[in-house]
Amino acid sequence: MATLTKYDLLLDIFKRADKNDNGELSKEEFVEFFADDVASNEELLQLFKEIDSNKNDSISPEELAAHFDGKMSVFEPAFETLGGLGSSVQAILTKTYETDVKSPQHFTERFLLKEVIEHLSVVVDTLSDAHTKMTSAAQNETESEPFNMHEEHNTALTAATPSQQDMNSQMDRLQAQVDRLETMLNRTKESRVFGLTAL
Repeated sequence: MATLTKYDLLLDIFKRADKNDNGELSKEEFVEFFADDVASNEELLQLFKEIDSNKNDSISPEELAAHFDGKMSVFEPAFETLGGLGSSVQAILTKTYETDVKSPQHFTERFLLKEVIEHLSVVVDTLSDAHTKMTSAAQNETESEPFNMHEEHNTALTAATPSQQDMNSQMDRLQAQVDRLETMLNRTKESRVFGLTAL
């Protein structure tokens, strides 16, 4: 199963940010790609200077990787899973394309595909909600106090942290989805063993 390592991810980020494909990020490319609804252009330019370790007014793939190194630990398992998910999705697309639309198997595959979509949608909705709350909290903080990404105990980042109740609720929802996916996969494996499906 293919996995998406943090280096694969960072290289993909770099290539998407590098609009002119010259192998380095200019200030303009950096600000355009990493802009969000919280950090100002001045703050992004300050971050650019910090990442540009050799001070040549551009960021290389190595410099970008060095900046993110050590900051992605909690996200790495998710991105590795996404790499495997990409391979699984491709296999699903290939299988569903090859199945005769008039066969009973086509119904089964349509149903299972709908189930996969439902589970993924719940995960995406949960993560989107968490991102929205983080952005909102950071925006509210910057309205009353300048955003300082260099302060060791940044109050904006603290405010952006979901409450324990919100976090527990999100974790419960995600765990429920994982349990349902595992159940579905186990049933599929059992069906294969007993010859009940052609998946």
